[in-house]
Formats: sequence, C-alpha cells, structure tokens
Amino acid sequence: MPVVDRGQHLSILTQLADLSGEMTPWLWARWAAYQCTRADDPGTDTGEIQRSALDYTMRMFYADRVEQTYLDGGDPTLLSAHVVDESWLFRQLCTHELGGLESFLGELASGRLSDAALLARAWVGTRMGGYRLRRSGSLVARDLRVNRDGALLDLGADISAADGWVIGRLVPSGTTPGYMFETRPVAVDEETAVEVASSDTRGGWVSAVKAALVEGRLERDRFESSDVELATDVPGREVVEIGGSAYSILSRVAAGAFGPDSMAPYVAAAALDPEGYAEALRLLAGTGQPETWSHWAALAHEPARSRLLRLAGLAAAA
Repeated sequence: MPVVDRGQHLSILTQLADLSGEMTPWLWARWAAYQCTRADDPGTDTGEIQRSALDYTMRMFYADRVEQTYLDGGDPTLLSAHVVDESWLFRQLCTHELGGLESFLGELASGRLSDAALLARAWVGTRMGGYRLRRSGSLVARDLRVNRDGALLDLGADISAADGWVIGRLVPSGTTPGYMFETRPVAVDEETAVEVASSDTRGGWVSAVKAALVEGRLERDRFESSDVELATDVPGREVVEIGGSAYSILSRVAAGAFGPDSMAPYVAAAALDPEGYAEALRLLAGTGQPETWSHWAALAHEPARSRLLRLAGLAAAA
C-alpha cells in the first residue's frame, strides 16, 4: 500500500475546513471526486477500483520507472505513492474510466458529503474531451469534437495553458455558466487535443496520450503535479509567482494596483487561501475602495465572490 503525501492532503483539508460554511455544489463534487482516488479501503469495491487504476497507470505510463526501480533495488511503494499523489492520469482513470466516483458515492460517501455531493452524480460517465481555451470577456472553451464554443465557470483553467489546447472533462457546474472542468485540465499540443476529441471510444484518450508520450510531443511530467487544488484551477505556485503570496495579491487589490481583469482568477484564488484571507481580514479590513473590491467580486464566482464582497463591505464601513 503506497504511503501518500499527507502534506498535500492536509493542505486540501485545511482549505475545505476554512470553507466549510461556504461550500458550493461544484466544490462538494470535486471533493467527492478527489476522495475516490484516495479510498483504498480493503474489502470495498471502491478500494479495488483504486488499486486497479493504480496498477493500470503504472503498467501503461510508468513501466520504465517500475523496471528501473527494481533494477536499482529501490522501493516500488514510493513510486506508487508518487503516482497516487501527483498523477493526473491515475486520478482520471480511477475517477471515471474505472468507475471510482460512482462506486465511492454509492458505497463510501456518507453524512454531509453524501447529502451535499448530489451534483457529483451528474458527473459520472463524463467523457474526456479536447478543447481550445480563450478569453472573450470570460473563459470560453471550443469543443473540438463538435466545433462549438461555450462559456465556462472561470476558475482559471487557462492559466497553465498558454496555447489554449487542453484535454479534460466538462461537467455541469450547478451554477452559471452551466459548465466547468471537473478538475484542472492539462495543457497539450494541438494534435493530442484533436485526437482525444475525435476518439470514438470512452477510453480512447488513453491511446492518444500514450502516443504523444512515445512520439515525444509531450513529457510525462506534464501530467504530474503535487499542486492539487479543488477550489480553484490556479496552481498555488502560480499565485506565488504572480503575487508573492495570496495576501500580497489581496494587498495590491486594496491599493488599486492589481490587474487587468483577466487576472481575476488569481484574485479569487487568493481570497480562497486560508492564511491569505485571514491575514487580509486582519490587516486590510477597512482599506481600499469598496468599488474596487466589488469590481473584483463581480468577476469571481462563489465562494470567492462573497469573500471579496465582505472586504468591500468592511471598506465601506470604515
């Protein structure tokens, strides 16, 4: 059994605990999808799916590293833990193709999660797609399979996709706009995006990605990240690179020195950072122009919108 990264998991738990009274349906659904990839409970169908997904991912995408690990006399459980923690490919296969999300919802989800994650049931069976992202006032995705544009819930999915070509799954958001990516999509080359979009089978994307890796069009680390986010599609490292910290971004907003509007996902991500937002409430309450905070709030989605409106209200009351 792989020893997973408790630091990453704790970071997610800390953020969700901070948002416990502000969780949206899509955030509950993302939490359920994430949980199914960690559920290795012995004696459960969900646990068997998780282990099967890990085994398949290792054989399909990590065979060279498995072989090298044994040749070096290394510990294969460390590689398994790495895949569970960081592989987008593993999480996708476990959650969708092998049915982990559906099994988790029916077998292991209970209490508040079971009641609140109703939207996640509408995500079951969603196919992988290929898309071209662009900004036209807000985030827009062109579905390459049907050559049609659609507005998306803007959580910053395009930030890590400079050329706009991505693969991922569009699912109901439970709000407006009506669709979003079920997790941050992965930036790929145009050929891979088109091949995934045109696949005739539900798991055809696996062959398309494998071909891109074998041909050298993509590197495996493109599908790996320890920076897993649920409340935003902006990687934490991007927040640091752009603003230094979540609080620094909010401080620049208060000073009227952050922009342009296309940077709104960064502001939303900063407002959802537990430490950054707590620091902003402590040090920025009553600062800045109410109109400035309200402007950025209008560009964000819940739960970030309400947090930014709270800072607007504090500024107005000062």
